[in-house]
Amino acid sequence: MAEPFVCLQCGCCCRDLITEVNCVDVVREPALAPHLKGYWSPVDEDDPVWLRNYVLAIGGVKPCPFLGDDNRCGIYPTRPNVCVSMVPGGLQCKDSRRALGAVDEVSLFGNLDKVSEMHKPKGVTNENGTD
Repeated sequence: MAEPFVCLQCGCCCRDLITEVNCVDVVREPALAPHLKGYWSPVDEDDPVWLRNYVLAIGGVKPCPFLGDDNRCGIYPTRPNVCVSMVPGGLQCKDSRRALGAVDEVSLFGNLDKVSEMHKPKGVTNENGTD
């Protein structure tokens, strides 16, 4: 049997995918609420508010606001259901890595610095003290 894929904590899924959350997610993690204003995807205009999905992140345009500089989720224990269901090494995971230039595990480690560098805030230094 093949070894299960272990999440590489590259943050590509948090930067590349469209992430929708619903009211159940907001009840579990109230910090989501301020990030959802003005973005909702109506399935049916007559749906009650608690059935609507709200956009938290828009791949390539608006990464998840809870993704830390260390590529870790700031709300991991209470993250949205869509994030919980993300399968490390699954199709969406591989597509996200591919979209950001990390085709497979081997090339990911070669490109991880490049991916992190693209999204690093100004003034953040590396371990060796350089930008």
